[in-house]
Amino acid sequence: MRKSEAMPEPTEAPYSPGVAAIFEVVARLRAPGGCPWDREQTHESLRPYLLEETYELLEAIDSGDDAKIKEELGDLLLQVAMHAEIAAEQRRFDAAQVLEAVAAKMVARHPHVFGDVTVAAFGSFMYATFVPGYQPLAGSANLITGANNTNWKQWVVGLQFGYAGFTVGGSYGYDNLGLGGNYYTGVDNDNRKYTAGIMYETGPWQASVGWGRVVNNNGNGSVSALGVVSGTSVIQVAAAANSSAAFGTNLNTGALSFGTEQADKFEIGASYALGPGIKVLGGGVYYNVAGQSNLTAQQSWQLFLGMDLRF
Repeated sequence: MRKSEAMPEPTEAPYSPGVAAIFEVVARLRAPGGCPWDREQTHESLRPYLLEETYELLEAIDSGDDAKIKEELGDLLLQVAMHAEIAAEQRRFDAAQVLEAVAAKMVARHPHVFGDVTVAAFGSFMYATFVPGYQPLAGSANLITGANNTNWKQWVVGLQFGYAGFTVGGSYGYDNLGLGGNYYTGVDNDNRKYTAGIMYETGPWQASVGWGRVVNNNGNGSVSALGVVSGTSVIQVAAAANSSAAFGTNLNTGALSFGTEQADKFEIGASYALGPGIKVLGGGVYYNVAGQSNLTAQQSWQLFLGMDLRF
């Protein structure tokens, strides 16, 4: 009876299990004492192999052969590991940074999957003093129309919510334009501003709709256009010579128009990321301004299409 021969001890694989395996093998191949061919490769010299492995993976996918697909995915991952190791040797970036960057990018592109509820609030305030000249009344007020300067105040508050790819927000603001209440009408000339908007982002797509409104009580009144100078874009208006003319009804002598003025803006836009740092975007804006004067009653619209490139 033959004596049984001792079975050889299993050899431990020279790499860690899982995704790290190929990156460790490539690091060893390119290290001193590794493979001369692997050590001399560069990003440029590996270009044809990257293309070749990509086509072979596509062929394997078309064949439906799981074994071939697994093999070709590995070959393509080898190319990724080689390029990452070359960069790591030059202290530019390493494999871990490559993997973390693509993971972070996918999380950012899918807030509807990974996103949590977010809340943001903001506010600001501005105050600037006004000091009239040596003749306070003449320096700070128009005695014909009753308009007058005062300390300038601005403030705005806003709130924003985000969840599952949606961002909804709005704000309210105030601006007295540095003007006090009219001496004769007692009505202010302050701007009150409202905004609201919603944005949705999923994958490479981003779309948004927004609205804004500014309301002014127009306590100082508005002049009206009498015509346009022939051959130019100069608008003709009349300046009132006295308070009677300013608060009269004859536009040709500078009568002012009183009543609330309001401007609305509606906008819609969308963008699509073609690749890293490249976006195609487009949208439209519509303005509607309403008021008592023909200079404060108008509409306009805009359409745009563009590309955002970031390097």
